[in-house]
Amino acid sequence: MDAASSRRVAPKVASAWLAKPGRRPVLPAEERLKSSRAFGRIYAEGATTPEQFVVLHTLPIADQPDTRLIGFAVSRKIGNAVVRNAIRRRLREIVRGRLSLMAHGYLAILAARPSARRATFSELEASVTRALGKGRLLRES
Repeated sequence: MDAASSRRVAPKVASAWLAKPGRRPVLPAEERLKSSRAFGRIYAEGATTPEQFVVLHTLPIADQPDTRLIGFAVSRKIGNAVVRNAIRRRLREIVRGRLSLMAHGYLAILAARPSARRATFSELEASVTRALGKGRLLRES
């Protein structure tokens, strides 16, 4: 009896795990900063914009005005892997929602502060928006 019911339920369970067609990724791969060398360069040469829950590090790239790469850093000081990944996902979603408003010609890192662990999504969103504005990464509309 268990096997018969499992066969009927299996397609439903499997469909819950499959990627949904037409659903775009959290942040397009071509917009993500992944190179540790680039991270080091931004930290060493870039400008820093601190906010309540995040710190924005930016580096203009004059030779590639159409490029925009964004990386995310969440330190182990913030918590275990589950907590860090949750914060990273929140940051990516916040940035994805603002990509159309963001300027090109820079490399950026959004680094979460330990206080981000206690922040709600809306508080984190407000902090990121303020940092992007202060860092002049939001286009004038």
